This record gives sequence, C-alpha cells and structure tokens, in this order.
Amino acid sequence: MTLKQLLDTFSWATNWNAFAYIIYKCTTTSITFFLYATLDQDTFSLYCNFNSLIFLMLLWLDLGFSKSIAAFCPLYEVTSSAFKFFIHQLLRYKCIALLAAIPIYIMVMHSYTTPLALEHHYLFFYVGLALFLSEGINAVIRLLYHAHFFKKSIT
Repeated sequence: MTLKQLLDTFSWATNWNAFAYIIYKCTTTSITFFLYATLDQDTFSLYCNFNSLIFLMLLWLDLGFSKSIAAFCPLYEVTSSAFKFFIHQLLRYKCIALLAAIPIYIMVMHSYTTPLALEHHYLFFYVGLALFLSEGINAVIRLLYHAHFFKKSIT
C-alpha cells in the first residue's frame, strides 16, 4: 500500500467516523432538547438519571473488554472461520453479560422510581432497557469495526 493509498483510506474512514459521530451527537442532543421542552421537570430529571445510569452500567459492564478486542482481532482475522468464531464469541459474551445485568438494571431503576412515587413510568423501564441492550451491542460492533480498520490500515 502506497502512502497516497494509505492517506486516502485514512481520510475516507475519518470522514465516515466524523459523519457518524456528528449524526449521533445531533440526534441525542435534539432528543434531549425535545424532551426538556415537552416533559415536566420531574419526568425529565428521571430521564436524565436513567440515561446516566444506563451508560454508567454499560461502562462498568465492559470490564476491560474493549481494550482486548483491538489486541486480539488481528490474530483472528488470519482466516475467515477464525474471525467468524471470534465475532460469535464476542457477541455471545456481550449478550450474556447484558442479559445477566438486566436484573441489576431493574433493581437500580426501581430504587430510583419508588421513593419518587413514579412507579407508573413503565415506559422508562422499557425504553431504557432497549437502550441498554442496543448500546451494549453497538459498542462491540463499533470496536470490531475500529479494530478491523486498524489492522487493514497497517498491513
């Protein structure tokens, strides 16, 4: 790979990452502004707390997982069967970890709603649970993509 090809590949990947990041941040910011304008103060505060707790739980649930993907991905990309095995193992581990954390998620969220007499906000539980699961899987897929790009840009 020539230097120009490497720079073109790097530029292409950086532009796509920047585009995805900007879309993600604009979407989440827009949702927050919309909810701030439409929800009452207690419900919006509950939304912010739930959102913070979800991402904090995902951070703790990682257990250093994200640091090891980039190191081991190139080793498994030698053959397509080994790489498929690696991806399946990663997704299986993450799904098991996320599913095992659901009872903890429910207990934590219930402990926040009960003292505030907000038990009737079931939508927060379901939407939060969907966000918890989807963001957990999304993080693994994003890490695999970055590890794959890192390997391709070096070789």
